[in-house]
Amino acid sequence: MSERTGALSGNVVLGFGLDGVFATMGAGGVVQVDVQLTNATFSSIVPNTAWAAATNANCDFGTPSLGGGAGGDSVRFESQAQINLCATATGGDPDDGVLTLPVNVTNNGQDVVVTVTFTPTADAGGYGGTSVDNTVLDFAQAYTFSFTPGAVGSGQFDSTGDALIGSGVIGSFDLAASPALIRADVDNVLADVQTAATGATMLVTFPSGATGIGGVSYTPGAGPVVNCAQGAAPNENEFSCAVTGLALDDLFGGGTDPITITDDGDPLTTITTQVPTAEISFTDAANYDVSNVAASNLQELDLDDGLATETFNDGTFPWVSVRTDGGGTASAFRVTGLASDLSGTGEEIQVRAVRSNGTIGTTDWVGLTPASVDASVGGTTWTATFQSDEIGTALGVAGNVNADLEFRVRCGDTPCNDGVNANLEVLRVLSRSGIVTGTGFDG
Repeated sequence: MSERTGALSGNVVLGFGLDGVFATMGAGGVVQVDVQLTNATFSSIVPNTAWAAATNANCDFGTPSLGGGAGGDSVRFESQAQINLCATATGGDPDDGVLTLPVNVTNNGQDVVVTVTFTPTADAGGYGGTSVDNTVLDFAQAYTFSFTPGAVGSGQFDSTGDALIGSGVIGSFDLAASPALIRADVDNVLADVQTAATGATMLVTFPSGATGIGGVSYTPGAGPVVNCAQGAAPNENEFSCAVTGLALDDLFGGGTDPITITDDGDPLTTITTQVPTAEISFTDAANYDVSNVAASNLQELDLDDGLATETFNDGTFPWVSVRTDGGGTASAFRVTGLASDLSGTGEEIQVRAVRSNGTIGTTDWVGLTPASVDASVGGTTWTATFQSDEIGTALGVAGNVNADLEFRVRCGDTPCNDGVNANLEVLRVLSRSGIVTGTGFDG
């Protein structure tokens, strides 16, 4: 694991399948074996029993003949019997030699490689020798930590910015861990993942100030909620969360852990629209170095626009001519049962194009300014009328274009028709053939 900084030591055990490898050598053949360590040294003298022939004495390479001292990085052995007869016994162990070397890792984070070279030194016959590199220890990141912004709409305040709407989850802390790496290393010193750190501190910052924020908390896994402490002046915009004990255990336990805010409950204080950030630093255990997580963006704190949406049932009109060049067939639209005359700021008819055969300036919802808005009998509801070329202008149409249109009404937080008329209606009129459809929708 890349986070380990302390000494790593243990035995490297190499098994060799030598069955028939030297069969083309002469009866007086001799083979020399050189072992070279990369990023490791011998932690003690390589013992005389380091090489063991598993099944056949002819495969034995004896005791070290050169090197192998404590702190060294190379050792040599030489064949001891009639090497061309080295073979696996019938039904025997396929390993025709096992080499055990005591090593210390030199630099954590870099691979440990053992290079084994077989060289014939007498009566080589048809054998030309071979060399093999063995990566016996590689390092990889055991933990990957990250912050993720909260769900869309979370962290949103009302239009005046003094009360939190819905969820206060502004982000989460995520851990990806490799169990194979965190459970064991060369000398099995890791009992579990928490060994690498004794604590952590999460810092949530509101760059434009924390006015209107009542508190910040963090919930790692199923563990206890960590309430974060607000900083003193001039750092009132920072909330520090100390993660220790069971909370630390759950933090390292994986999964997605939410970061939550509350509002201060004071209608006279309002939040400032902004993007808060979070970062985390670890208190490393001895012989470990866990990478901190740099400041990352959480969910933006924003204000509700004060509008609700009511969508027409079957309020989609296919392939309407919305050309703005004055030609073709024009269509007229009428929306009845509106709650207002649209002159105020609360209610608006909107349209968008979901498919077209030409240039449309936007596919977003855009507001319409009807050619006329008339009061119904008694003045309790209103009817708006407008033409398809007015729609084209609002959408930024260039030239001769047809489009599929969708309509909706945007209004205040209360229902669009405010309970006055729950059966609004849209009529599509073609100038050539009169009324084509009458489509009702519920408010």
